[in-house]
Amino acid sequence: YLVQKTINNLKGNENRITIIIAHRLSTIRYANTIFVLSNRERSDNNNNNNNNKINNEGSYIIEQGTHDSLMKNKNGIYHLMINNQKISSNKSSNNGK
Repeated sequence: YLVQKTINNLKGNENRITIIIAHRLSTIRYANTIFVLSNRERSDNNNNNNNNKINNEGSYIIEQGTHDSLMKNKNGIYHLMINNQKISSNKSSNNGK
C-alpha cells in the first residue's frame, strides 16, 4: 500500500521521469509507459562466423506500451507474466486457507 501511494504521489509531477523496477506488476499497472526487458541471448544476424550468439550484452527492450496495450498481445511476455502472477497469487491465497 505504501509503495503504491508513493508512486501515485510522484505521478502528479509532469517535469519528472520516474523509473520503477517492479516485481509485483500491479505496481506499474497505471504507468504511462511500461518497458519489458529481457537479458536472454539473442541471435546476431550480422555475425558471419559460427558463433552467432551475443553473450553478456545486458538487457534489452522486448515490449513496450501501456498495461492495456500490452495485455492485448495474448502471446506477449507481459501478458504471460501478468497471468503467471495471478495464478501464483491465487495459489498462495488458497494455501493460506
